[in-house]
Amino acid sequence: MLTARALALLSALAAVLVLAATAFALTPNGSVVAPLPVQDLALTGRSAAYVADTPSALRCGRVGLWNTKTGRGFSIDAKELCLEQTSTGQGIWDVTVATKRILWLTYAGGNFREWFLWTATATRTRPLQLRFVSRPVEDPPPIVIGPGTAQGIPYAVDRQIVYLGDDGKAISKTIVASPVRALAAGAGPGRLEIAALLASGRVVGLDSAGGEVTPPEPYPLKAVVALRVCSLGTAVQVGDEVEILPPRSHDGVVVRLPAGATMVDVAQGRVLWTRAGDLGATTIATGRSMDLVDGTPEKPVHGQLEIGGLAWATGRSVRWRTGLLR
Repeated sequence: MLTARALALLSALAAVLVLAATAFALTPNGSVVAPLPVQDLALTGRSAAYVADTPSALRCGRVGLWNTKTGRGFSIDAKELCLEQTSTGQGIWDVTVATKRILWLTYAGGNFREWFLWTATATRTRPLQLRFVSRPVEDPPPIVIGPGTAQGIPYAVDRQIVYLGDDGKAISKTIVASPVRALAAGAGPGRLEIAALLASGRVVGLDSAGGEVTPPEPYPLKAVVALRVCSLGTAVQVGDEVEILPPRSHDGVVVRLPAGATMVDVAQGRVLWTRAGDLGATTIATGRSMDLVDGTPEKPVHGQLEIGGLAWATGRSVRWRTGLLR
């Protein structure tokens, strides 16, 4: 019979082996160190963009682009207001990437909040301001950006959606029925490339030319948690469920995530999510969930998934692992 000490040692060994297996499964093929803790992460193909900032301190944040294949990239001043505290705060709101181009949002203000949309590329790293909008602080963000594709990045100002090409030229511009609250782009089925959540609660799918390819799908107001475009269709999270709808269909796949999880990406037949700072994934076909990287609410793991691999960030480190999740 095993003694209590022996049982404890075996339990500890098993825990070590589990941790070792997890670490081995996610051994990165490359990494880059950001100048400040990473607060946001975007990934398209092998191009990763990140926000490096310390929101609790008056330190100037930075945004970066890292090509996980070549190892090349840059880190630049994000152009946020960082030398004085405004009454209702300031910071870097979001970041997204195509291939060599990144877009990001900054904000600052008092009763009125000023929103700035910026861009830079691997060959023109000096930030260029694309848009500026001032709104009452209690209003939703008037400028919205979303995950991009290798060809371009979608952004919206109120009701206008612009699909900005990686070369800096607009691929398309279109006006939708109500202000945009969330955007995403990806390689969807058919001609689906862009999905937009409107203030009315409807989700509409567009092609690269701005034409409607899916009829507006109604959801309860403010119920949509996250939005993505994937190879199966438009992925919409409401509560703990992600519904993936193909174009011109009302019958899709429903994936239940662990309680409290938020979808951050869809690829490789999986929904990538975060929960209480942890990063995990749920297989669409089976509904099986697995933890990938442990974090905490105070120090969350940021992750993004592509067909070619997984990018994740903890602290100041951004890591890349080539291949499929196992």
